[in-house]
Amino acid sequence: MKEGKKLKKSKLKKNKPFIIAVSGFTGAGKSFVANVISKKIDCVVLRSDVIRKEISGINLNQHVYEDFEKGIYSKEMTEKVYKEMFKRTKRYLRESKNVILDASFLDKNKRDKLREVSKELNVKLLILWVETPPDLIKERLSKRKGDVSDGRWEIYLKQKEKYEKPDEKDIVFIESVNKKELEKILDDIILRFLST
Repeated sequence: MKEGKKLKKSKLKKNKPFIIAVSGFTGAGKSFVANVISKKIDCVVLRSDVIRKEISGINLNQHVYEDFEKGIYSKEMTEKVYKEMFKRTKRYLRESKNVILDASFLDKNKRDKLREVSKELNVKLLILWVETPPDLIKERLSKRKGDVSDGRWEIYLKQKEKYEKPDEKDIVFIESVNKKELEKILDDIILRFLST
């Protein structure tokens, strides 16, 4: 494989389905990365923000600015969201569809559960952790409009306080700063992932 080779949907062989999890702190650019990938491969994108509001019966356009780990963002609700996301993931994989998960996966237990799903269904798993400088996250969150996410700067700060960057060896770390460079990096990562 050549460095910088462009990934095209038409060039991908139809193999067993796979999971790509796009994880990271609020405002890191997870949804942007998931969207870029979804344009390169045939897949279903499951976004935790959407699932959370569906479960809660809240319109996707309605914002719910709860405190950290309160209300629809409580630990109990978050468990329900991930449980539903994993249930849908299994369903789509059994239908031979590739799945992209757009969710924070801040808790190692949730990443481990994802590994169990991958192992149970004998499918490949790629976990991406999106990293972005805090000043850029703050800027992005202040300008965010028309998005289902309720992420805010104060939520990002609480997440950083409570959770650490993961250290598992199977996680691929990417920086979400420059769009053009990011697309090239994602092409390379996905091509390597699919060719193993």
